[in-house]
Amino acid sequence: MGNHTFYGELKKINDIERLFHMLPNVISRDSGKIHLDLSKLEFISPLGAISLLLLDKLQNTDLQITPPKRHVISYIERMNFFENCSEQVKLCFEEHCNLFYYQKRRRNNTGQVLLEITPVKNEKDIGNIFESILHILTSHGMRSKEANQIAFIASELGTNIIDHSEGDGYAAIQYYPSLNKVEIGIGDNGIGIVNALKPSLLTQKGIKRISDLEVVKSAFKERISSKTNITKRGMGLSISREKSFHNTQQTNFYVRTHKAIYQIFDDNICCVDECDYFPGTYISLEIFF
Repeated sequence: MGNHTFYGELKKINDIERLFHMLPNVISRDSGKIHLDLSKLEFISPLGAISLLLLDKLQNTDLQITPPKRHVISYIERMNFFENCSEQVKLCFEEHCNLFYYQKRRRNNTGQVLLEITPVKNEKDIGNIFESILHILTSHGMRSKEANQIAFIASELGTNIIDHSEGDGYAAIQYYPSLNKVEIGIGDNGIGIVNALKPSLLTQKGIKRISDLEVVKSAFKERISSKTNITKRGMGLSISREKSFHNTQQTNFYVRTHKAIYQIFDDNICCVDECDYFPGTYISLEIFF
């Protein structure tokens, strides 16, 4: 069994990468049991919770968790983590604490507004995510135009998971009304952007080689698709990028996929860190209106 202790925050894309860097053996077919000690974890974001869920869902991975501190457990329960994790992981928590205590309390925090962790499996899920975001954001004071913009971005990113990832996917939203800031966390444990798009790009462009960065740029800039039978669909990354910078005060857009972390700008896409390969695509999107 591999024993790993995670320290500090599991909040940003760089924190997600710290977690993945600890676990290089999970991508092998015989990864076996992994013991992840979260007792030193101080804070977790929606995307951080999604990363744990997707780690739990990876095939050939037998995940055992030492639970984090009570305030972290309280937050991930509020995010519906335990409604989506495996029974084995849930049992790890139940052996250390009374989950019913967290489940029965009122979920009332006026400083934060949440769309809890939601599976992304089919078109119905996308529709539910869109409508839920609209309801949550507008009922807490966000203008309808801005709420529609966020709902559209999240649904396009979700559609991209359904069409291309070949894995499990989840989405979550957190809104801070006093700051008029929205955080979108969305991820999947599938084949990743590079593996999904590189074959079709090589064919369409008639070339033999293309860098991972150019593949990611094509995904977010050229409305390219891995499926030749997709016309208006399969372009969610490009459209989401356009909408994320439209009439906003500030946008922080990061993607962790394949072997790197990328920062998405309005007019450019840069590789900000090279990493070991890890399955899936993880998107951190922070928008200020």
